[in-house]
Amino acid sequence: MGDRIGGGICRRKKIEGERKKRGMKNEKKRSDDAMKARFRYIEHTSDVGFEAYGDTLEELFANAALATFSFMTNVDEIDEEEEREVHLNAEDLYSLMFDWIDEMLFFFESESIVFKKFHLKIDEENFSLYSRCIGGKFHQR
Repeated sequence: MGDRIGGGICRRKKIEGERKKRGMKNEKKRSDDAMKARFRYIEHTSDVGFEAYGDTLEELFANAALATFSFMTNVDEIDEEEEREVHLNAEDLYSLMFDWIDEMLFFFESESIVFKKFHLKIDEENFSLYSRCIGGKFHQR
């Protein structure tokens, strides 16, 4: 089913694995709704749970952050006027995902910033991440 990180909430290449299991070709073009899914919310004992999907680890991390912000507001309404760089190191992928989401929440809490675009580079061997995050100020209505 792919790598499981984020306490089993985020899954990498889940859709790709399902397509292989069913004998379907894994094409670059995504035509059905399941292949377009970036994330979905699930029942969880905490405030919110989600499954994030991605064909790459970078896409998975970006979609996990997008799921986090999308739960708070409509990210389509956020202007792209702010940019921040994030550098993280961790001891494993689980911790890297946790630290990544924690960093996104820190920007939201400390600067009221919601990001909607992420240019990520992840080093799987050293469990490090660099991202350029683009978004804007959250204005509560």
